[in-house]
Amino acid sequence: MRDDEMNEGIRKMLEKMSKKDYSDEELRDAEDTANSKYRSKLDAPVWDKVRLMFEVVKHPSLWGPQALMMATVSVIYLVSPIDVIPDLIPVAGLTDDVAVIALIAGMIFTKMPGFNQDRKMKIRETIPEDLRDLFDSLVGLK
Repeated sequence: MRDDEMNEGIRKMLEKMSKKDYSDEELRDAEDTANSKYRSKLDAPVWDKVRLMFEVVKHPSLWGPQALMMATVSVIYLVSPIDVIPDLIPVAGLTDDVAVIALIAGMIFTKMPGFNQDRKMKIRETIPEDLRDLFDSLVGLK
């Protein structure tokens, strides 16, 4: 599969997933699934970005609707059995999931430096302590 075909497939999948509303229970289940399915397979920096995506979803009023939609789509895509490249294919199946997380995390956190300092600090208070250094570096607090 060529990169442009994969990117188009990912775009279509994300568009379809963004139109569904997910309950708090479904999101908790997604977090549990991600933890059991991916934590041991992903290196720490990537796993920490996955965890930050879940933090965005948990605190939507602080992050805003655009970040919430993108983060929700990324975590649902991560745990969804429907993938551009099925997870059953070793390495490649995980690669598309990681690519989606990296892409969306990058989009969310490149917009964050434009937030005012007070808003960044309010969001920072909701972030688990072990993720705060990563958060600080991504949003320009360091």
